[in-house]
Amino acid sequence: MKAALLAAVAVAAPALAASVSLDYQRPDGAECPDDAALKKLVAARLGVDPFAELAASRVRVTVTAPAAQPLQAEVVLENPGAPPRRKVLTGVDCVELVQSVAMAVAIAVDAVVKRPEPAPAPAPEPAAPPASSPPPEPVKPAATPLTWSLSAGASVNAGLSIGPQPTLRAEGRLRSSLWSIGLEGRFAWPVTGALAQGALTTSALLGAVVPCLHWKWLAGCADVSLGGLRLEGSSLLAVQAATVFHASAGLRVLFTVPLTEHFSLGAMAEGQVPFTRATALVGSDRAWTVSPVGGGVGAWATFTL
Repeated sequence: MKAALLAAVAVAAPALAASVSLDYQRPDGAECPDDAALKKLVAARLGVDPFAELAASRVRVTVTAPAAQPLQAEVVLENPGAPPRRKVLTGVDCVELVQSVAMAVAIAVDAVVKRPEPAPAPAPEPAAPPASSPPPEPVKPAATPLTWSLSAGASVNAGLSIGPQPTLRAEGRLRSSLWSIGLEGRFAWPVTGALAQGALTTSALLGAVVPCLHWKWLAGCADVSLGGLRLEGSSLLAVQAATVFHASAGLRVLFTVPLTEHFSLGAMAEGQVPFTRATALVGSDRAWTVSPVGGGVGAWATFTL
């Protein structure tokens, strides 16, 4: 019995050395093809099934879905006595990504797999050598897609009013994995404060261009804002109101937490330096002037299209 078992192992060893095992992991909920589908795709490209359970060589395929990032697949070929060979692919759709993974696996194991040689032709004349098939094209990493998002939020700011000023915000943004640029509209809610004589109400309607650099859940942004600042005096001998041009530049820090594939919440802190500083006069006396430094904190809700 032992001799028969040793003979069976000796016969099976060459076949296992010419095959690979597959270790395939995929994320939950990403609708990725299973390992059986991946094996069929690789076998179709090679013309032979290269997989065996106890093979000495192994292919590890790990598909992950980082938060707010494209899907990522790592392909690693491990051969005894040789350093591992790695390749990383990205894509938005897991079905298309696994097709690219199958092509990468086929290229990686092509030199490892031993194909059966064709049987000789029965004719006395030697058979013509089979036409060689062109080598498969190299797999190109999928390009990182651009996405659009819409955001709405609110903040409490200082600098354009006598006291803390609620501000409503809406934004449209174009984003890649590392950078984004947004167009934002802001309405600073009217705030009234007492002067030495009478009172002053300030409000503002502004538009801003906000480019950002992203790293995981954090982003650093610049902010260039233009618009109108409304000043209205009350309880004065001569009540006047005026809308003046306002411009400012600043910096912003964003922290965003994705809750689903398309919805996320975030918080922000910002600071601005005005290019224009409007002044309210009572008679010939300066009653109030826009602060030389402003800023605020707020929260966002974002929907990714």
